[in-house]
Amino acid sequence: MPCPTIAQTAFRPARILCWLTLLLALPTLTLSSGCGNKSGKSTVTGKVTLGGQPVAGTVIFISADKSEAASPIAPDGKYQIINVAPGQVKIVVKSLASVSGAAPPGKGPDGKPIEIPGVAAASGVAPPKKYENPENGLTYEVKAGEQTFDIELKP
Repeated sequence: MPCPTIAQTAFRPARILCWLTLLLALPTLTLSSGCGNKSGKSTVTGKVTLGGQPVAGTVIFISADKSEAASPIAPDGKYQIINVAPGQVKIVVKSLASVSGAAPPGKGPDGKPIEIPGVAAASGVAPPKKYENPENGLTYEVKAGEQTFDIELKP
């Protein structure tokens, strides 16, 4: 039965009961909707290293349906991949040269370092070429929510 309008009733018990029911139901509906990540996707953070040294490049997670989620690797080796679906992923690590299609910045034709004002120089070691292939053996089981996964590459 719909709630009577104010014009239909003036503080009748049915109207009070109806509005009271709505007021009590509202918090229950709000609480049951929950908070947080409604997309079912996860965030993975970590550090990519080779021999204890940070790696320069990009890390890519490839899911079973071949969708990709990628993150650049920071100068300290850290990465953060957001909106990755839970499940088994293959991990690819590409060098800066592979990602940009050109040699990484650093030295000019004369061999002297190139400095660009306001831009930090790329640091870190290049990952071995074998990690550019999705069949390199690196895998991870992404779980729901936020998690940390450090990637130690082998030469």
